[in-house]
Amino acid sequence: MIFPVYEFRPLPKDIGGKVYRYAKGKWILDDGEYDLAFAVMGFIAPMCYYVDLPYWSNQLWAWAKDGNWSAHVSKHPKGNAWHYMYEKEKLSRPWGRHNHPNTLAAEEGMRFVSNKAGCANGAGPEFYIGNEYIKQGLLREKTTRKVVKFPKVFNCIYCGKLKTSEDKRLR
Repeated sequence: MIFPVYEFRPLPKDIGGKVYRYAKGKWILDDGEYDLAFAVMGFIAPMCYYVDLPYWSNQLWAWAKDGNWSAHVSKHPKGNAWHYMYEKEKLSRPWGRHNHPNTLAAEEGMRFVSNKAGCANGAGPEFYIGNEYIKQGLLREKTTRKVVKFPKVFNCIYCGKLKTSEDKRLR
């Protein structure tokens, strides 16, 4: 498997109403354990929280300065606002993320929430710099329980290492 299986806890601000935990597809009331997906009903909107894995097998991190998706970065193809950090210099092929346990739990969670509420919204941990789950130490590898942390150095495939002032945001 290219990516390990990840588990997490919802952000405290997102917990309210009835919260269900994936529990290998059994969807039990949340008991405080880490898991692959969570469903929150009756809080603000019907939500499924899950880990959103990268689409490319060698993509490690993404980042848009100040979260501005519409910015123009002249060193990037077509001015793309996103900086990407890859394991290798070139973009790889898609890796079959649709069969990964995290993606399967996400799909089941969206179905679970839709069946209960008539619609579903999705959110959760993503591998981009500044992600709140990672900042708060709420995302970890399932088997090792190693907490996911931002890289100390972000090396963009288009423009190289980011400036020192930008590096501070990575910690």
